[in-house]
Amino acid sequence: MSDAAPARRDLGGLWLLVCFGFGWIGVLALVVAVVVVAVAVSWASQFGADPEAIGKVITQLNAGDLSGLPAWVMSLTLAVQFPGMFALVFVVHALVGWFWYGPRPGLVARPDGWTGVFALRATTWEAFAAAVVIGLTVGMLPGWIAEQIRSFSPDTQGAVELINDTLTKGPLLSRLVAIVAVVLIGPIVEELVFRGFMWDALRRMGSPRLALVGSSFLFALYHMDPAQSSALLITAFTLGWVRWMSGSIWPGVVIHMLNNGLGVVAAYIALDGSAPVSFAAAGVSLIACAALGLRRLQRDGTLVSDLPPVA
Repeated sequence: MSDAAPARRDLGGLWLLVCFGFGWIGVLALVVAVVVVAVAVSWASQFGADPEAIGKVITQLNAGDLSGLPAWVMSLTLAVQFPGMFALVFVVHALVGWFWYGPRPGLVARPDGWTGVFALRATTWEAFAAAVVIGLTVGMLPGWIAEQIRSFSPDTQGAVELINDTLTKGPLLSRLVAIVAVVLIGPIVEELVFRGFMWDALRRMGSPRLALVGSSFLFALYHMDPAQSSALLITAFTLGWVRWMSGSIWPGVVIHMLNNGLGVVAAYIALDGSAPVSFAAAGVSLIACAALGLRRLQRDGTLVSDLPPVA
């Protein structure tokens, strides 16, 4: 596959993102509808006809405090969210591929098919070696930053706390669903969507730097938790850099799985999240990222993106 830059700006990428954005609103509406029905049934059995108790919980939710939700809600949310998000990519490509590019085999808006869209390419062993080092270290500094941000409103429970409650207090089935979703399914789906589909859409419109910055901010915003989203920019840019340097999403999947796996372990075991340890871990990740970039320069003599011209 050629490393040449696209011959022209392809606004089809913009349509891919716009259609995905509107579709994502629909997926979120579906998730909310499922959760509302499930919670309503749970509250009916828990509070009966006590409007005061239900009103108190609703007031907490309106204030951004999720502590009033049952521990299994996050497992249900993830079980609906990830399949819906992944299916949406195929629907969007079918629509844009047909109306913008014309009929194509497999209804994919790219000549090299889904391998190109999702960057399902083989890469070097150095990329995977760097991925293991980064995956074990990259999450500590963002986690520490998120803790500092949350310290300004310690009584408010966000999505991360709800996931931790699910992992430690939820029913066994909810715990298993949460672990599988957070450690296995989530990293795969999110890398396919953000460093695959969205990277490809943004790269059609401009340089790999646009793809790196755009996909990173979209990934952070997608988590919809102010504290977590702000801190996650570090992780997002790291994942994007590895995607760029390796030309593949697979090292990013390794990083994502290791990072989330450590988060699950941290829900059960208190890990040292002090500032010196967090910054030291960030330094190790930075060194691994730099080494990966230098290796690509040594091998290819360029950092030009992996995307060929879109026909």
